[in-house]
Amino acid sequence: MSKKKKAKAKKTWIDKLTRHEEPCGHIRWDDIEKHAPPDELKSLSKWMNGQTMLGCDDGTGGVYTWDFDRWVRQGKHTEQGMNWD
Repeated sequence: MSKKKKAKAKKTWIDKLTRHEEPCGHIRWDDIEKHAPPDELKSLSKWMNGQTMLGCDDGTGGVYTWDFDRWVRQGKHTEQGMNWD
C-alpha cells in the first residue's frame, strides 16, 4: 500500500495575523495592513466603519478579534447589515 501524503493547507493572510489577548482580544491594524490584499483591506475598512476600535499605547489602532472574526464569517462584506451589533 502506498502512503498518502497529507496536503498542507496553504496559509492565508488571515493565518499570518498575530492575535493579542491583552488588554483584550485584538489584532493590530498595522498587522492587518501588512498582510491583507488591497481589496480585502478596503472591504474590512468599510465594514469597520462605525465600529469601536482599540487604541494601543504606541498610538496604533487595533480591531477587536470578535469583530474581525465576524467579518470573515459573514463573507467579508463591506457593510454589516441591520443586525451588526
